[in-house]
Amino acid sequence: MMALLLFYVGLICVFAIPGNRDLEAPREVTAAKLERIRKLQAERLAREGKDQIAENLIQKLIRPRKFSPKFYAKSSTPSIPMINEKYTDVLYDGDIRLTNQQLDEMINELDGGRKFQNRGQIKYPYYMWNKAMIPYYFDESLPDSEARDAVRQAIKYYEEHTCLRFKELDYPVNGLAMIEFGNDDTGCNSLVGRWYYIGAQRINLGIYCRSQDIILHEIGHALGFVHTQMRPDSGSYVKPLDDNLRARYSYAFRPKFHTIDQNYSYDYMSIMHYPETAFQTKSARRQNLPTLYALIPYYQHLMGTTTEPSFIDLAMLNKFYRCEESCPRKLACSNGGYQNYKKCDECVCATGFTGPHCRKRAGSENKETDCGGYFQAVPQWTTLESNVTSKCTWWIIADENKYIQVQFQQYTGAYSTNCLKGGLELRFADRLVEGFRICQMPSTPTYVSFKRTVIINGYAEDQPQYFRLRFRQVDTTTTRTDTLPTFQNNH
Repeated sequence: MMALLLFYVGLICVFAIPGNRDLEAPREVTAAKLERIRKLQAERLAREGKDQIAENLIQKLIRPRKFSPKFYAKSSTPSIPMINEKYTDVLYDGDIRLTNQQLDEMINELDGGRKFQNRGQIKYPYYMWNKAMIPYYFDESLPDSEARDAVRQAIKYYEEHTCLRFKELDYPVNGLAMIEFGNDDTGCNSLVGRWYYIGAQRINLGIYCRSQDIILHEIGHALGFVHTQMRPDSGSYVKPLDDNLRARYSYAFRPKFHTIDQNYSYDYMSIMHYPETAFQTKSARRQNLPTLYALIPYYQHLMGTTTEPSFIDLAMLNKFYRCEESCPRKLACSNGGYQNYKKCDECVCATGFTGPHCRKRAGSENKETDCGGYFQAVPQWTTLESNVTSKCTWWIIADENKYIQVQFQQYTGAYSTNCLKGGLELRFADRLVEGFRICQMPSTPTYVSFKRTVIINGYAEDQPQYFRLRFRQVDTTTTRTDTLPTFQNNH
């Protein structure tokens, strides 16, 4: 889930508008303060007994050392933590710029100074942008027309899916809060939320930061989002693997932030989630070992790989900026849906739900086909097959305290990278969180759900996708295959 920022007591305690003070300290000052913060955080881990290697970590952080990592790009679109490796001295949690005030407050609190028990949350309208117009401009340090077009496309995406409206300016305007897109040689990064009362705050896009997913991620920070794995309930969904994690980031995957709305599920598929290999040690990278373990293993290789905001991301963003206020009356939406500010008499529903209030199970988009439907699972195998030519959804429901076992028997259809042009999306855990996709016969054909409901969303862009599977109701103790499907020609 995209965690909307409410700074957690004991970490980033923000309680006043920065006003006209200098927001960001010089680089060497920021680096020294962040090093102090990391040492204090390691000491806190040791005191709280949350980490068996915390004492060793303290010694590693206290000892003087030089840090000069190499950049390893294993794909055409490396992750943000990989891109930002040589900027870790001035960035928090991989890509967050901190103001001088934030750094001082973090040190003061972690070092046993003042406490802010009742002051650790955003006060409306501070730190929110004016949703009717978010001005931005391109600094001369980002002259590349292709990079600028990529930014415009990302902004267009947010405008199409939310009530936020951006306005491009040719140059900064005195007395106006705005976003500046530029490149100051610190990788991909942003402040979280609106910090300048007046003036421009930078979203930095280094040379490797111009892909759509990275730009959407950094704009997400500027709009007020923190990393998903920082949610206070993240310990129930992900676990850091400290042996594979660089010492200075042992604290990075610990829960830090409260979120605006805890009613939304933890979202492995959020645009704000880091990948499984973030902050690897050199040894872990050589062996391709993860630093973050998904407690719902089907998401192990999926988290941090999405290329656009998820349904939950957009739902939270629309609610955070109160997009429904443009409607004359409030509409009650169910199953995680939110009011469509463009069509106020209907809700925007998660895939698998339909109806004006998202209270109905979705079936077939094409009424002339028989794809889609609802099934009650029983202990005996039931066969399900279909030739998918449009969008359709199947619901499989088991009895209380039972799970569902699904076994694929046949699959034919056009393969596409990441199954973007057609396939099946399977939700074996949470109904709102996007599941894993298949578009070929999987090498491991049998899967067991984590809840009593399985949702199968079929889709086809050009060519039909035929599948045959069978399912049955099983006990919750049934052994499951905790791996994602793999294909012979998967890329």
